[in-house]
Amino acid sequence: MFSSQILSASASRARGTSRAAAEFLPRELRSLGFGYLACANAVGDVVSSLYVGFLAEHGHQRLAFCLAAGFGAAGVAWMLALQSRARSHELRAIA
Repeated sequence: MFSSQILSASASRARGTSRAAAEFLPRELRSLGFGYLACANAVGDVVSSLYVGFLAEHGHQRLAFCLAAGFGAAGVAWMLALQSRARSHELRAIA
């Protein structure tokens, strides 16, 4: 059950990221933006798998988890900052 919750959360995150890309990009650039998004996700997956695997293999499981959690938290903070910035720009445009 736990693994299904993780997969569900991951799929939800991917849909949210795609939705954000669709909202931020003009219609004629959306396919290019989705391509860049997919490429960035793939590179991030490979890099994270390599460093977490390397650290875990060498007995640093706690450090591997903390680094992965830290990068995840930084990504969430960055997305929240971008969302807040976009909302403030929308409010300025309305006023």
